[in-house]
Amino acid sequence: MLFVGGCRSFVYSIFFEELCKHNSYLKNAQYGIGAVAVHILQVCNLHKPQELTHVVENADIIICEQIRHYDVLNTSTECEQNMFNNFNIKPTCQIFHVPNLECNYENTPESKLQNVTRLINHCNKYNFKNLANYIDANAGSIDAMFITNNHPSTALFCQLMKELVETHFNVVITHELMSVMQRIRIFDA
Repeated sequence: MLFVGGCRSFVYSIFFEELCKHNSYLKNAQYGIGAVAVHILQVCNLHKPQELTHVVENADIIICEQIRHYDVLNTSTECEQNMFNNFNIKPTCQIFHVPNLECNYENTPESKLQNVTRLINHCNKYNFKNLANYIDANAGSIDAMFITNNHPSTALFCQLMKELVETHFNVVITHELMSVMQRIRIFDA
């Protein structure tokens, strides 16, 4: 399983790995878990290293954010260069798109509302309806859901992972599993 996106992709992989340790179905699936943060490849000026090719082309499941400005790792098929036409992804590989959890909330109240609405619409676009409802219900405290504009709080990561695992892996996130995720602290340590 490969997570592709911003630095959040590492966090998703950490959450998923913890869930695998505490759920017998996920544990028995024996997922190998990897993550690629696309900005790191750009900062290091790595175009398409052989190791990356191996990881992408051998993935059985790819969970990706919407990427549009990172050359071969773009996950939008609208981009001329993208992951799907630059790698020989297995035809059996399952691709799951997750919404980018980013929200610029430090502007005027009007632009803050627009940014929250954009995030809610983005969640709905990728069929994360429960996440969209959670953000909408907590829009008044949006700054508590983000440590920085592109670094969500643990609470928001928990909501995304809950919906991802329940809808794509058919595993119910029990109170116990939610508690496991809530103990993970990355950006709001």
